[in-house]
Amino acid sequence: MRDVRRGETTGVGRKTAGAGRTAGVLGALQEAILELMLTGAPDKAIAARLGVTERTVQRRVRTLMTAVGAGNRMQLGTFAERRGMTVPVATCEHPDETEVLLLKLLMAGLPERSVAAGLEIGYRTVQRRIRRLMAMVGAANRVQLGWHAEHNGWI
Repeated sequence: MRDVRRGETTGVGRKTAGAGRTAGVLGALQEAILELMLTGAPDKAIAARLGVTERTVQRRVRTLMTAVGAGNRMQLGTFAERRGMTVPVATCEHPDETEVLLLKLLMAGLPERSVAAGLEIGYRTVQRRIRRLMAMVGAANRVQLGWHAEHNGWI
């Protein structure tokens, strides 16, 4: 296993060597965490893979979000896509108008309850729509959903 704490990267999630580098913005551990998040790994699995605690992963994710101006994990996915980082791309249908608006509101940083109020739908309906969107693109987490939303031009 490579030691990302010493500056070695995992190499996961890159189109080509050096593509989409986030040098200057992210530390090696933060970049490795983002790359593993793009694979769909939960925080606990990321911590085990990198040899750090789950709490360290959560702190680094918050620091990463601050560093790139992301208000939530979906916005991290957009950040990653814009820098050329990749996730497996599944062929999928296009979301309906409500789902596109839902994605845009989430990407604007609104919490789910505010999105529900803005769309005049229930909070649980918002959660169901998010799960449907994730299933539609094969996303294991919201970082991947944000990546797909940006990659497919939905937002």
